[in-house]
Amino acid sequence: MTQALKALAALWILPLLVLFWLKGQGTLTIQRLTVDPSALAGVPAYTGILSNLGVVLWFSCASILLFSARNRRFLLLPGLLTLVLGLDDGLMLHEELLPHWLGVSDRVVQPGFYAIYAALLGFTMRKLRPWMKEPQVLILLAASLCLGASVSVDMVIESNLLSPRHPLMLDEGYAMWLEDGLKLLGIVAWWGYWTGFCARCWDD
Repeated sequence: MTQALKALAALWILPLLVLFWLKGQGTLTIQRLTVDPSALAGVPAYTGILSNLGVVLWFSCASILLFSARNRRFLLLPGLLTLVLGLDDGLMLHEELLPHWLGVSDRVVQPGFYAIYAALLGFTMRKLRPWMKEPQVLILLAASLCLGASVSVDMVIESNLLSPRHPLMLDEGYAMWLEDGLKLLGIVAWWGYWTGFCARCWDD
């Protein structure tokens, strides 16, 4: 019983601290952090469902990798990378929060983040090279290509390098379909590769 109460106290301490801290806040109220965004904005409940699905896949993949890293320590690196990607995607770190906090344009922050992610991915694949000789690595390559292509579309649009008559500039819906569609395909492939990789590790 005592062990269970200690475990419960450890689980509750951070949420309780956050709740008590929020109670004394003015502009940052608990409603802003707990109410459904769709209800708060007055938009349909399915708004952003694919974006939310992507975040769920990031975090489920990170959880599986980090849990598997208990027995396969080399999975800690892709697990942490996936966790950071999920946090960035869910909290819009490189798009809104960090540019606001740093007082720097997102056109400076975003390329920097993309370069860091590309370097971390390359470092991860290099470290895991001995385990990446199986045909399934094509799934990871497809994920990387889709995510990279999505980033490229975003950067090209933001840079204003395209002619105003270019389809990506004329049709915002098409631009979002292409950018976010590639991103979703990349996340699904990333999730599929690493969850399958972990399953094969546990079977060995």
